[in-house]
Amino acid sequence: MQTVELLHEIVEKDRTIVVKAHETLDYFFVLFADAPMERRICFELADGARANVKGVILGNGAADITLETDMVHCGKNTEGFTTVKGILTDRAKATVTGWIRIPETGNNTNAFLEQRFLLLSKTARAKAEPMLEILANDVKASHAASISRLNDEQLFYCEARGVAPRESRQLLTEAFMNAVIQKIPDEAVIEICQNQLSKFIIHNS
Repeated sequence: MQTVELLHEIVEKDRTIVVKAHETLDYFFVLFADAPMERRICFELADGARANVKGVILGNGAADITLETDMVHCGKNTEGFTTVKGILTDRAKATVTGWIRIPETGNNTNAFLEQRFLLLSKTARAKAEPMLEILANDVKASHAASISRLNDEQLFYCEARGVAPRESRQLLTEAFMNAVIQKIPDEAVIEICQNQLSKFIIHNS
């Protein structure tokens, strides 16, 4: 029988999480920062294990965030999917390195890594570094990454339909994040994220 474990947390220290054979882990994490912060989160998958990882990064002020996610497909027939989305404002910086590691024992692996950042100020900076280390055959492993600012055309589209500039920014920012935030299994954490987003938007309006 498959066991599904739901974990969610505001990450305050490095983590290593082992997903046992034929079990599924749904893991949601949040990082808030206004000062330097460094974190590493590692997942080790045994035979037939599956991990769905979704993360939110919100950085403002003098935040200098370094995050490493590491999905290690130790066993065969594993699946690992990681999505990290971040929003930065002020002078915040973030460097996110995402690893997909498939050793020789990791045959028939299916892995995907997604890293996306939205910058709300001219001085915010982000760096997305997807990394693959593949030593097994018969695997599927891919990644996607992007760093962007609010799209002027989208803002114009909203404002041309009577939506105020601040509200336009809020709608577009929330749309960027909601695919991750709305799946966090804790209403209190969702509310914290949304309140933080609102502060970012007001600050940069």
